[in-house]
This record gives sequence, structure tokens and C-alpha cells, in this order.
Amino acid sequence: MRTSIAHTDRPPALSAFVPPLDIAREQARRTLREANALDMDTADSITVAGEFGALRETLRQVLAALDVDDAKAAPDPQDRPETMTVRVCDRGSGRDYVGVTIRTITIPAVCPVCGGPRGVDTLRSERLPEDGESYTVSRWDNPCGHVDLYADVLREARAYSGSGDRRA
Repeated sequence: MRTSIAHTDRPPALSAFVPPLDIAREQARRTLREANALDMDTADSITVAGEFGALRETLRQVLAALDVDDAKAAPDPQDRPETMTVRVCDRGSGRDYVGVTIRTITIPAVCPVCGGPRGVDTLRSERLPEDGESYTVSRWDNPCGHVDLYADVLREARAYSGSGDRRA
């Protein structure tokens, strides 16, 4: 898992059907057997495309079932903090280098990409060497795998502190 610090695009919306995990696994095994039995020398492009579509849909269902299963094991959202306070490196927003400022900011404790929890429990201090100096900044790993860049976190903190609604 990469350490927090880049936002990626939102994943595409999934369809509503999510089978139970055991059914999704069996469907995946059956679809894989059928795909392996396909004779690529004699199959036409429509048959191959149909098998590819079936594989994609089955994989989507298995992953959705795993996500549901993971959500059941996730801690109760009421037990999670609403915010987290972190120390981040601010190099300014212009093109000219103005040095480094360490800012202590408060951000929502949810991933801005997927809405999952941020890595509050992995929050740690780390030394950042810059211009012959050493600064202490925060690092964390989001359980979802999305990475937070300092510049994005600074923008998010400005928007969060400027809004009247403190909820993420």
C-alpha cells in the first residue's frame, strides 16, 4: 500500500445487484471454466466478446460481494472520529519557491475519493528534510488505498474550515 499523499478518479458506479459472497464465488468459478473451455481457434469475435463480458460482470459481482463482506467487518461508523488533525508541508501555491511552512490542519476523517475512512489509526510523525532543515510532518495510510497529496489536503482543509457545515 502506498503512503498517503494522490487522489485518483472515482470508480465507476456499480449496478445494484450484489449476490451473496458464496454465490458470487461459484459463479466466478463456473464462468472461468467456461472461458477456459473456449476454443480460441474456432471461436468468432462475437463469442469471444460475449465471454469477456460475462467475465467482467462476474468479476464485478465478486468484487461487490467482497466489498459488502468487508463493510460488515468494518468498525462501526459511530466509533470513527469525524475529523483528524495533521501536520502537512506547505510549499506555497505560486510558481516561485518560497520555502516550506509546516501547517497543522483539521480535515474530515473520510477519504475524499471514495468516502471510506481515512487512516486515522495509521497516523504517524515523519521527518521531512528540506533545505538543510528537518521538519516533522504527518503520514497516514488510507485503508481504501487512495493517497492524499499534501497540496490536496491543504485545499480540502481550507474548504472544510471555510464551510458552515462541519460534516464531510
